[in-house]
This record gives sequence, C-alpha cells and structure tokens, in this order.
Amino acid sequence: MRFLDDFFPALVFFIVYKIYGIYWGTFALIIGCAVQLIYLQVKYKKIETLYWITFFAILIFGGATIIFRDPKFLMWKVSLANWLFGTAFLGSHFFKKSLLEVFLKADDLKKFPPGVIRSLNHMWGWFFMLLGTLNIYIAYHYSLNTWVNFKVFGILGITLVFIIIQGVYLHKKLKNIK
Repeated sequence: MRFLDDFFPALVFFIVYKIYGIYWGTFALIIGCAVQLIYLQVKYKKIETLYWITFFAILIFGGATIIFRDPKFLMWKVSLANWLFGTAFLGSHFFKKSLLEVFLKADDLKKFPPGVIRSLNHMWGWFFMLLGTLNIYIAYHYSLNTWVNFKVFGILGITLVFIIIQGVYLHKKLKNIK
C-alpha cells in the first residue's frame, strides 16, 4: 500500500498532463505532493524527511516550469534528484558505514556475508547515476510526451528490473547461509 502512496503524485501528474498539458500537469503534481504530505501526516502521524525534500524540489522546479513556461526545469529535477541519490550512495563509501548500512538495523546487517551490503550500496549509487543520465538524454532527444511516459512508467519499470537483478544477486550470495 505504501507504494501507492508514493506513486500518487506521479499518477495525478500523468492523468492531468494527458488531458490538459505539461503546465497543468506540473501544477497537479505540486498539489498531489501537498495532498500526499497531508495524507502521510494523518495516516502515520509523521512525515519522513525524504517526502519534504521531494515536495520542496517539486515546488521549486515545478514552480519554475510553470512561471517560465519551460518543462526543462521539471525534467532536470528528475535527473538532479537521481544524481543526488547516486552521489549520496557512492560518497558514503568514504565513511565508516555505507548509506544502506546506516538505514538497516544491526540485526539485519548480521544476516549478510561481509561486503554484500556495501556492494548493494555501490550498485544503487551507480543505478541512480545512470538513471539520471538516461532521464536527461530522453528529455533532450525525444518528445515531451515520450519523456513524460518515461518519467512515470519507464523509471518505475527500470527500477523494478533493477530490484529483481538485486534479488538474484542476493539469492546467490545468501543461498549458502543458514
């Protein structure tokens, strides 16, 4: 169910974009994110920091898209967010704990062989870097409609395939552990 909570603003954006165009779609995305924050506050009594960051990024880049009548602002937001995540994952290797190690509980970390979490962390870092690059490539080499379809469905599909690949990787690494 949390997946649907997260996908709500993108779905609203997509529907409104298809009917009214990019600027109304962008406005709907901003409103959808605001509604999402209210929903999360009511349902969970807490809004995670990532949702606030996402909301303000969409507010800034989406607002610039509407004010300057240029969808490139919104397109760049997707790439910049992915590159920021990628940098955070890859940069965390220079610290005592990788980003995934920070997010996982100590008991969960003990279930993995040495180095597996850091490898996964590295994979996520490069995944986000490549996804940001692919997004900006599509934004500049294909139509706005193709980019919107990619943003809403392509990124989701690529992410699901990547998660499956990681599942296969984890299965191979964990099959000998009882």
